[in-house]
Amino acid sequence: MWRLKIGEGNGPWLQSSNGFLGRQVWEFDPNAGTPEERAEVERLREEFTKHRLEKRESRDLLLRLQYAKLNQFQANAPTMKIEKSSDVTEELISASLRRALNQFSSLQAHDGHWPSDYSGILFIMPILVLQEHPSYEKYYRHRSKGSWTLSTADNGWSVSDCTAEALKALLSLSKISLNLVGQPIKQERLYEAIDCVLSFMVLNPSESFRNIVVDYPSVECTSSVIDALMMFRDQHPLYRNNEIEGCVQKAALFIESKQQKDGSW
Repeated sequence: MWRLKIGEGNGPWLQSSNGFLGRQVWEFDPNAGTPEERAEVERLREEFTKHRLEKRESRDLLLRLQYAKLNQFQANAPTMKIEKSSDVTEELISASLRRALNQFSSLQAHDGHWPSDYSGILFIMPILVLQEHPSYEKYYRHRSKGSWTLSTADNGWSVSDCTAEALKALLSLSKISLNLVGQPIKQERLYEAIDCVLSFMVLNPSESFRNIVVDYPSVECTSSVIDALMMFRDQHPLYRNNEIEGCVQKAALFIESKQQKDGSW
């Protein structure tokens, strides 16, 4: 059966700048698992084939099966069905939230990240590393300093919404007691993230391979950037304030221009 390996790597042709943190590789072992587990894998394969025209994505069924066992979580825990809005209570909401948190916890890998399906960018040439190349402009690459990449640090391609969402999380954590979340990230690293986010404006650095791996400007990425910039400005009002204000205004106009007549995006 297939098994997901996390954070492993070796050999002269495979190198990492961060100890393969976040790397994930599927490995096939015909003798792995119990007869019951192999039977369950076969059932999932048959179900996926049966409904492949209805649900084309894998839904990470094999991953969920593996991690439900590793993290001791009951994958098929019963759900609560609500017949009418008056049935919603604080107790029911709390129970649903606990169930959701337990399920997400069960899918977390031992190195801290949540593995899932990623695009082919994980398999592109090993030149894609996170370190800032001294001549990155010469090679038509966007800056990576201060960013969070699409997948792992070794991936190296900085993306606007990945960076913005990580920045939002760090800014939120900075409001919580140090006893719970530990020391905050250094201020200069937040500034580097802002510098990177602002550099994305107009330029689309994710269009790395035309017609292969393409990411066009979208309201989703733009809204993430707006959130991050506004949260940052509330806590650090003196850093690049005018540029942030100008970026937010332009981003808001872009989002408004993309709204459909029915109100949707």
